[in-house]
Amino acid sequence: MYNLLAFVLVAFALSFISAQTTHAVNVAPNGDRVFSPATVNIKAGDSVKWIWQDDGHTVTQTTGSGCTSLAFGWDTGYQDSGFTFALTFNGSSPTIYYKCSPHCSGGMKGVINVSP
Repeated sequence: MYNLLAFVLVAFALSFISAQTTHAVNVAPNGDRVFSPATVNIKAGDSVKWIWQDDGHTVTQTTGSGCTSLAFGWDTGYQDSGFTFALTFNGSSPTIYYKCSPHCSGGMKGVINVSP
């Protein structure tokens, strides 16, 4: 009886634990001025890891879908092929926008949608 009760309690506790996932985003794959994928849908507690495939790009948080940098937001500065940058998102903001600073006007932008 106690073994059954212990099993049920452990199973119940494990149902609240979810595995965190790291989502990869390629920065300028094949030299293209894009993030791939441009939109990432994640759960709170997941991470996004940007992987540079080309030189001279940034990952810079923006105020929205445009090109204005968010004051006190994150910014990698200019990085080159092989560099990586990762952040974990806790869900305090459901939508996060970012850009490549020198190529934003050409459309090099991305969005992260965070669900609870």
